Amino acid sequence: MPNIQEGVKLDFKDVLLRPKRSTLRSRSDVDLNRTYHFKRSGHEYTGIPLIAANMDTIGTF
Repeated sequence: MPNIQEGVKLDFKDVLLRPKRSTLRSRSDVDLNRTYHFKRSGHEYTGIPLIAANMDTIGTF
């Protein structure tokens, strides 16, 4: 039996991120590093979080 997926599918041309005013003078002033604390293991991670886009045919694994 074929797998038929129904529902709205969005692509980059369908989504608009509105710019917002900022007090930063340059894009190089942005700090993307975040610190994550893992409760059960006691480990800590500091870095730039990356998440694959949840869109059809976007991203490679």
